[in-house]
Amino acid sequence: MNPARSSPICNPVLPELQPATVVDSRHDHSRRSMSYQLLINLHITTALISLLLFLFRGVWVLRYGQQNRPRWMKWLPHVNDTILFILGIVLMLMSQQYPIVNTWLTAKLTALIIYILLGMVVMKWAKQRRSQFVAWLAALVVFAYMVGVAITKQPLVFI
Repeated sequence: MNPARSSPICNPVLPELQPATVVDSRHDHSRRSMSYQLLINLHITTALISLLLFLFRGVWVLRYGQQNRPRWMKWLPHVNDTILFILGIVLMLMSQQYPIVNTWLTAKLTALIIYILLGMVVMKWAKQRRSQFVAWLAALVVFAYMVGVAITKQPLVFI
């Protein structure tokens, strides 16, 4: 055995370990890509659930008012929307696309704020069914805009 070869001082990096590091980085990239795609799929799924819950809650409020709402209708949409928002933040950080820098993301977040405000009009602030209905339809249009912006990555998606 060669003493210079076995000494850690003379040879601090073992050549046998270098190929394994390269293979691991490729697997890391693949894992990151898979987890990113999984997060996108979860984001899309929670967005779809959010839309379905908003449709159902809107119909309920327009038909029956705020009274006698099922208990789950008070908390489930908020839990889902919180998960949706957190997934959006994680995806934003992973993709390194940020509001103000990326105009499509700025447009999507602005539309999200408008959507939330319109939802509050429907669910809490408006007292007349007509006002609730108009706000509900407007919120659905804003939701469609957000989906269009997310797909095209263009803020002027309908033009």
